[in-house]
Amino acid sequence: MFVVDETPYCLWDWELDKRNLDFLDQIDHEYFKYIVEAHFPNIGGDNSQRAAIVLKTTYHQALETFFTLLFAAFQAPGCVVAYVHKCTSGHLRSMINKIQTGRAKLFNRQGIDFLSWTKISDTVNLVSYEDIKRTEETKELFARLWSRFGHAYLDDSNINEYNSIKHGFRLRPGGFTLRIGTEPEYGVAPPEGEMKIIGDSKFGSTFYVAEPIKDLNENKYKRNFRVREHSVNWNPENIAHALQLLSLSISNIISYVKVLHGVDPKTLPFKRPQSSEYFEEPFKRSTGVLNIAMNHIITKEDITPFTNEEIIEGLKNA
Repeated sequence: MFVVDETPYCLWDWELDKRNLDFLDQIDHEYFKYIVEAHFPNIGGDNSQRAAIVLKTTYHQALETFFTLLFAAFQAPGCVVAYVHKCTSGHLRSMINKIQTGRAKLFNRQGIDFLSWTKISDTVNLVSYEDIKRTEETKELFARLWSRFGHAYLDDSNINEYNSIKHGFRLRPGGFTLRIGTEPEYGVAPPEGEMKIIGDSKFGSTFYVAEPIKDLNENKYKRNFRVREHSVNWNPENIAHALQLLSLSISNIISYVKVLHGVDPKTLPFKRPQSSEYFEEPFKRSTGVLNIAMNHIITKEDITPFTNEEIIEGLKNA
């Protein structure tokens, strides 16, 4: 028996401990490092944009993998193989949000009343150095890192971008430049020399997001919507470093769950970068403005909304 966030399940199977360990053994956390090694060298070449999209796609996937395994380790360590099949992105966002806001009274096998990133890191990272300060620092650095990854996973721009990639590859690679200036008079563009850049990146993506019509709240018209263009900027070097740290984090979670299955922790790897400063690498390079969505406003006064029945009838008569 286990829960995913607050949803209960019961798995029936033979030799569940063995199946769980077999499943953990087959998780290739170094896949994410491989993607960096295979594609980051292409940044700057003829396939720069393709390589950048591969890195960003893998980053989204690695975040999802990391958080799924992390919550499995706390809610169902003896049933990870089943937990991952029932845990959705909605579950992950719900649990991450509870931790980020300090309201994480989630059921867990460790008996922790309120989960925080600090408590999670203290529990998972079974590291032990001769210098006790380095041990404490390691747990603190991972807690801070995982909190920042949680913020990224909850970000609407990241959610929409990932959906646009994995559901039909419906995006255009490439970043944007945003410049602003004061009009000398209404409708007259500012002189070129007075325009200031507040956001700029060669790398990013542009995609469309389905959104409701502003102020159209009637349930019978819920099938009426618009699509709005969104653009995001990011730095592929930041993404490459994030993937390295996600790979290490996933490895530590796998080792922790194996310990709960009786495996000697002395035989398992618990990893961290040699340099503490490396934990900042995914966040060091700024693109200025990270996202933008500048489109015409559409309100309910601009349209004649249709009910489901009217849409079907309209299609019949088309």
